[in-house]
Amino acid sequence: MPDSFEEMWGSKEAKLPKPTLKERLKMLLRNDVNLRQKMMDLIQTLERDVRRLNVTINKYETLAKNLQVELLKAVREGSQERAKAISNVIHMVRQHRAVVFYMKLCFEQIAYRLRLILDIGDIMSEIGPILKLLRHVAPLISGFTPQLQSRLYAIQDVLASLTGMMEEVAVNATPTELESKEAADIYEAAVWTVEQESDMKLPDLASLEEHERLVRQKVRR
Repeated sequence: MPDSFEEMWGSKEAKLPKPTLKERLKMLLRNDVNLRQKMMDLIQTLERDVRRLNVTINKYETLAKNLQVELLKAVREGSQERAKAISNVIHMVRQHRAVVFYMKLCFEQIAYRLRLILDIGDIMSEIGPILKLLRHVAPLISGFTPQLQSRLYAIQDVLASLTGMMEEVAVNATPTELESKEAADIYEAAVWTVEQESDMKLPDLASLEEHERLVRQKVRR
C-alpha cells in the first residue's frame, strides 16, 4: 500500500497533459453553438438537394430508355435521319445525367464529412477532402445548375469559419519563447543576419566627412 496521497496519485505540482491541437479544435467547435447550427442547416439542405438530384437522375434514365425504344423503332422503319437525331438526343441526355450524378456524389460526400466534423470534431482530417470536392463541383454548378449557386456560398462560409478556427488555435498554440538550444541558435543566426544587412546599408560616417572635406577644398580652389 502507498504511504501517502502523493505516492498514490503523484505530487500536487504534477501538470496535466496539454490538450492536442485536434482536441482544442473539438472543444472550440463544441462550444460554438452558432457555427454548429449553421453546419447542421447546411447538412440538411445538402441532403435535400441530394434527394432532388436523385429524382432528376431517375427522370434522365427514364427519358434515355424511352428514347432508346424510339431509336430502335426508327431504325426498323428505315428512318435514318430520325434515328440519327434521336441518337444525338440520347447522348445529350446521358451527358446531363452523368453531370447530375457527379454533383449528387459530391453533395453526399460534403454532407457526410460535415456531419463527421459535427459528431467527432475532427476538423483537420475532413476539411481538406471537402475543399477538394468543392473545387470539383463548383464549375459544374456554375455552368449547369446556377440555381444551386447559393449552396456554394453556404459551403464556403462554413469552411471559412472552420479554417479560421484552425488558424486561431494554431497561432495560440505556438509558443513565443525559445524552447530549445536549436531554436535559440536559429533565432540568434537570424538576428545576426539582419544586423549584418543593416551594417552594410549604413554609410561610414568618417568616410562621408572626409569626402565632404575634399569636395569643399576643390570648390574653394
